[in-house]
Amino acid sequence: MTFTPYPSLTPSITPFGGERTNTPAPIGCVVPEGWHQYVIQRGDTLFALAVRWGITLDRLAEANCIENRANITTGMILYAPPGSNVTPAAAATSVTASPVTGNYSSFDCGSPNATITDPRPGAVLRGSFAVFGTATHPDFQFYRLQVSGAGTGEGDFVTLNSYYNQVSGGQLGTINTLAFTPGDYWIRLTVVDNTGNYPPQCTVKVRFAE
Repeated sequence: MTFTPYPSLTPSITPFGGERTNTPAPIGCVVPEGWHQYVIQRGDTLFALAVRWGITLDRLAEANCIENRANITTGMILYAPPGSNVTPAAAATSVTASPVTGNYSSFDCGSPNATITDPRPGAVLRGSFAVFGTATHPDFQFYRLQVSGAGTGEGDFVTLNSYYNQVSGGQLGTINTLAFTPGDYWIRLTVVDNTGNYPPQCTVKVRFAE
């Protein structure tokens, strides 16, 4: 009877249960400590929420890791800085009344590629309302909606949102009057082409009411 020995075991180069490694660093969006959860409501915009919470638009977008500020949707979770009122505002309504008397007008709205069709000059608006019109260009890059509560100079306007899809006879965006004090405002549409130029900027004067 011949005895055949078992083959010898060769230890592996890397033993089981090797050296301990550090805990992996967290990845993704890290919410700032102490910030409170808020559920985005219909009609909310980052700009309006930033004004409501007393924070800059850039800081709010950065803290929530938001790259496209126009791409926020109802039901999405957002985080607000400590001390912010995260109770949803009362349901906003959109009311367009007969134009008020006074110097309410529009200008530079003759281009078919950049025009606001609603609201009309002198409309009285409350809560969240939609802006309708057309924003197209053969070399389209983006369009933006701006608001001014003062004059119509370039430095008077603040950009609410920029959008990167063309619109033809449809909804350009929404504005929530709750982010502003009551008064008269200019709404401006700018369509920008791939060279950074733009046709005349359609500008309409309306009133934000309480």
